[in-house]
Amino acid sequence: MEVEGIKTAKSCCDDEVAVVEGQNELKLSSFEDLDIAQQQFLIAFAISYANGFQPLSKEAIAHNEYSPPDLVYDIQVLDQVFLI
Repeated sequence: MEVEGIKTAKSCCDDEVAVVEGQNELKLSSFEDLDIAQQQFLIAFAISYANGFQPLSKEAIAHNEYSPPDLVYDIQVLDQVFLI
């Protein structure tokens, strides 16, 4: 489309609205509407999912309070490794 020597791009949008018919009434279910097997599965799934996010207990380190042993021998002299 050209108007007085200026080229304009064709519009990509239409002024049309598409309406799709859907459900006018939605059925809202409650926990009591489920049968016993579905209730048990839902409870087991919720508990196992919630337990996955619990923090791990901090393990006790048995050797945390002990200092390292004193060196009795000079390792550099024993291995004859010297910095030059």
